[in-house]
Amino acid sequence: MAKIHATIWKYPLKVKVFQIIEMPAVSKVLRIEMQRGHVCMWVMVDPTTPKRKREILCFETGHEVLATWDRFIGTVLVHDDGVYHYFFA
Repeated sequence: MAKIHATIWKYPLKVKVFQIIEMPAVSKVLRIEMQRGHVCMWVMVDPTTPKRKREILCFETGHEVLATWDRFIGTVLVHDDGVYHYFFA
């Protein structure tokens, strides 16, 4: 397997149903969790690859999920307000 030029980047995420972020085409989500009161996603990326827009969906526990299992990114507890689950669209 070929090696990539890997760097870990942090992306702040919103607690809303739909958002778009831009990230390198070669990327892998490592973790989502709260940091200093904000939802953050850490992603290992190859910064030499072209950037592309990624659509992210967020659903609270107990609500209908309009996404597929294989697109799951992670789950986070937000300020004791609820548990939210993130997916790529």
